[in-house]
Amino acid sequence: CHHSGYTSSRKPKKGEEPVIPMLQRVRDGIHEIDSRGLGNNEELPTRRVNLIHRLDRGASGALLMAYADDSSINVFEDYKTKGSTALLSEAMASPESTKTYVALVRGEGILSGDDLIQKGWFEVSRPIKNENGVEKNATTLFKFVAGQPEICEDGVDQPRMSLVLARPKSGRWHQVRRHLNGLSHPILGDSTHGSSKINREWKEKRNLPNERICLHCARIQIPPTDAVPEGIDVSCPILDDMMNMLRVYAPQVLERSLPVLEEEGVLWEAQKDYEVGEYATSEEVLQAVVKDDVEVEILKQGENYVVARKPPSVVVHHSSWIKSKWKEPIPMLQRVRDATGRLVNPIHRLDRGASGCLVFAIAENIKNDDGEK
Repeated sequence: CHHSGYTSSRKPKKGEEPVIPMLQRVRDGIHEIDSRGLGNNEELPTRRVNLIHRLDRGASGALLMAYADDSSINVFEDYKTKGSTALLSEAMASPESTKTYVALVRGEGILSGDDLIQKGWFEVSRPIKNENGVEKNATTLFKFVAGQPEICEDGVDQPRMSLVLARPKSGRWHQVRRHLNGLSHPILGDSTHGSSKINREWKEKRNLPNERICLHCARIQIPPTDAVPEGIDVSCPILDDMMNMLRVYAPQVLERSLPVLEEEGVLWEAQKDYEVGEYATSEEVLQAVVKDDVEVEILKQGENYVVARKPPSVVVHHSSWIKSKWKEPIPMLQRVRDATGRLVNPIHRLDRGASGCLVFAIAENIKNDDGEK
């Protein structure tokens, strides 16, 4: 959603688009839409926006923001007057507001012999520790819509999975993800609270993207407030990647789920045209990506050796452990070869996340004074 201390300084890998946070995308997109039809000499100021809630990096769906440039309020003269951001944040936190999520989870909807699908909507109340380790009360409503057992025979690959609806009544850290894991039905792709083995299987066999968490905010409902007198009721169609997972690997689950999704106001395809705004990627970001992919710093070079500086997040060389090589930054072995124009071999290795001096031997044959190799 936005850059913070938790997102670190992860750079895009080769073949990836530079990471532009949603906050900037929305700001630029709204400005581009509002500027349509203006003359060459006309220019509108870019409006600032604030997040009302957040979605995890790998999740998808509706994201509510408020305009931050409320010119009708002077916070220095009337500190008691609340702007739209504060009003919407309060409305979002009220018991009358509802956020409906769609999750694809491991498991067929059976827990200790109890059929969760037959329970309809049910409540899970379990304390959750926040980022500082302090326990906070947390309540989530769940509805297990449809599920299937695992079948792998006669060329049929039917993984054990279910479609679940979730409505968190509080806004704790990873609340839906942690409560589903507590029900032994972790979300597919959830590397923090899920199953590493199952996630790896989905990525290797069924093309689940590396950072994708199969959690989608499908609908937001907020009662009328001073900021929005008419209230808010907006639906975001389930994205194609999750729908395709259902169509290919769980078509019966999808068929049984569609009537329930319609009843709950969850869309699986767009029912109207949306305005699409464009956002810009700065030239500085683009140049940084290109530079990171091709350049290497040679610290010292002799007749038979090369010493290079290895940055973090770059592997020394590709191996059988690296599955998606096309997504990796160019390895150090290739960078040094390209920079020196010589065949080289690493003398030692550094872990992917480590950095520092890396020594290579020049691998071309060398003849002695007698002409012998």
